[in-house]
Amino acid sequence: MGDFDPAFVHQLAVESWSLYGVGMLLILMRTWVSWSQITHAEAHSKHRYARIHRLGIRGLQPDDYLMLLAGGLYTALIVCLNVIAGGGGSNLYPPEDFDTFTPQNIQDRIKGSKIVIISEQVNHYSTPPRHSLTPPRPCST
Repeated sequence: MGDFDPAFVHQLAVESWSLYGVGMLLILMRTWVSWSQITHAEAHSKHRYARIHRLGIRGLQPDDYLMLLAGGLYTALIVCLNVIAGGGGSNLYPPEDFDTFTPQNIQDRIKGSKIVIISEQVNHYSTPPRHSLTPPRPCST
């Protein structure tokens, strides 16, 4: 266990996996609706097939692939955050604690630090750039 209180680790796990379930449900519902759209000509037929059945994986639109990528990045982020909280910590610790570390603590922190790098990269790739969210500022002269 890292430097986190066990109650916090449990609360983080419950909240993050609950929100993960909601997020993935929304992604899956959106993807299912996108895949099950039918053309006007097929609306009169008795059998309605999802777009993926009719056109195959190549019939998906670019936004379908982006949603699948977003789901994968979201999965990686939630897993990393829970592993960091429940694992041996990372390289973020008070300097006076270093003398109390065992070789196993050090190895756990090395592993945790690597997972932190992965989680930061996943967060970076799944977050839009800040400049795209803020309106342009007027130039001051």
